[in-house]
Amino acid sequence: MSRPRFQYRPPHFDAPPLAGAPEARFEPAPAGGVLPEGFFSTTNLPTYVKAAGAWRRPRLPRMDCVIVRQGTGDLIVTEPRKVKQGQLVAVGTEEDGSEGIFVHAEGFLGGGHSANEFGFMQTAVSRERPVDYTALAELLGEEKQRGGTIVWVVGPALVHARARADMIWFIQSGYVQALLGGNAVAVHDLEAAIFGTTLGMSSSGEGVEGGHALHMRAINAVRRAGGIRPAVEQGIVRSGIMHALVGCGVPFVLAGSIRDDGPLPEVIADTLAAQDAMRAVTARATFAVFVATALHAIAVGNMLPAFVDAPEADELRPLTTICVDQTEFVVNKLRDRGTHQAYGVVTNAQDFMHVLRFPPPPPGDRAALTRGPGEGPGWAKLAEAVAAEVPPAEIDTIYLFRPLRVEGREWGTAVIARRAPDAGGRLRVYTARYMLVVRGKERGQSRVELEETGLSPAEVIARVIQAAAERTGDAEPPVAVGPATWYAG
Repeated sequence: MSRPRFQYRPPHFDAPPLAGAPEARFEPAPAGGVLPEGFFSTTNLPTYVKAAGAWRRPRLPRMDCVIVRQGTGDLIVTEPRKVKQGQLVAVGTEEDGSEGIFVHAEGFLGGGHSANEFGFMQTAVSRERPVDYTALAELLGEEKQRGGTIVWVVGPALVHARARADMIWFIQSGYVQALLGGNAVAVHDLEAAIFGTTLGMSSSGEGVEGGHALHMRAINAVRRAGGIRPAVEQGIVRSGIMHALVGCGVPFVLAGSIRDDGPLPEVIADTLAAQDAMRAVTARATFAVFVATALHAIAVGNMLPAFVDAPEADELRPLTTICVDQTEFVVNKLRDRGTHQAYGVVTNAQDFMHVLRFPPPPPGDRAALTRGPGEGPGWAKLAEAVAAEVPPAEIDTIYLFRPLRVEGREWGTAVIARRAPDAGGRLRVYTARYMLVVRGKERGQSRVELEETGLSPAEVIARVIQAAAERTGDAEPPVAVGPATWYAG
């Protein structure tokens, strides 16, 4: 994926055919929630309406809604159910300006493309295509720097996939301005915070006694406290995604469904009320990330415009939308429903969150490291941290990814496979990472992280690691070594 850089090109209103376009027509709604015949159904693309002799963009653009002219003359996009009897609704079925309404499908393209396409997003969605995580991370970082509103839409699989720590990091590091989800993602996160399990399973994937009821006990504990925020304030919830959201003052919306257990007090059970609450967030969104949630990804995608609105036309820019799922279905469905700007990443939540958090530098910035696999001060610090948690005698294999160096810093990643007598022949798997400053005033400073990620047969671990290297575009496969590489004797 090449990084998108676009200059929006406003329509040429002084040239034919728009120069001779008529005024848009508005007709009163015959009843509350009932639209006049021939009403104009909005898209998520930049739209202009000719009213009082001038072309104007309605406020709060999004698809599958209508344009209402208020008493003040303002044009606003709203849901049909909110239209009141007598309100003036734009009518017309054409989008080419011939009826006073123009959908500018080529504003970011410069001509020569079909309508409803953003060229930079039109790559095939496939698990076989490497993902440029560096570009995604840079876009996310730039949005944070410009003070944008980054909205995350997440499902419970993010918690089950051991990506919870990464989500917490994104929240605490200022990359999340709002989070949307359902009852399940919050319940499973709270279960993990209170009992250390998700759906009754430990972090190593083993069931615990009475585990089937732990999510219900977590719900009850939160309801007894009066809600998620009180549970955090009372010390019942001391960690996790919801704890980070409350602690950092990040708003969240939990929309209910008919399958919810509980639900939690903050869950909005009224579908239309939940839709309104989510729209209040999406109306401010300037960047969106959907992770492992088909239902909410498609719902929120329908609420988002394909662009970030601005007072001046030349300040419009695409609203970057990243959709992550294990299958192509969700991203393709999202596009079929009209969210054409969605960029698809076909992978599991854990891989995506880990690599986005620690993206490799661009290939042109990589410096070749001449030391052998696992050698050097960065690896030494990592080996010391691993030994503090995992006895070296129990290590079966260490998978070493090639370290990367850029702008005076070095990054290294290793996967540790540990023999576990209580694991039924499977191996415990840990992911270990370091960052070492190799140049400048902070030279020698480092950061090390170690996380247990699950249980797996040895042959499966090798296949998964190779697949992960291919998905991230790493030209060199990881090297498998024994514990002697790090630990003498």
